[in-house]
Amino acid sequence: MAIITLSSVDDCIAALHVVGLRVFRFTPWSMDIPEGLTALSEKYPDIKFYTFSTEDLTDEEDANIFYDCFGFGDVPNVTICKSGKCVEIIAGEMENMDDLIETTERMIQIHH
Repeated sequence: MAIITLSSVDDCIAALHVVGLRVFRFTPWSMDIPEGLTALSEKYPDIKFYTFSTEDLTDEEDANIFYDCFGFGDVPNVTICKSGKCVEIIAGEMENMDDLIETTERMIQIHH
């Protein structure tokens, strides 16, 4: 897996241009904001949102393209996968879950 350290949210969005975005998934331990995901699901009904672990995302084409955010402390990591190849991004400037939701929405708007 390639690991890229990003210095800005814009870098993270630019990286998504390479793979596209069709499936968005939060890992369970970052799900202290279910209302935020519900709002995004309602706004973008054709994009799939998941809240389970990578191990559960194993079948059909949903496993080929997804965007994964999870946090250790205040630094979320982003994993972008397409056709079984993954790039992990450490998005150091997204300092809290509100920033993560806002950034996610910006990414969706670009690829929607």
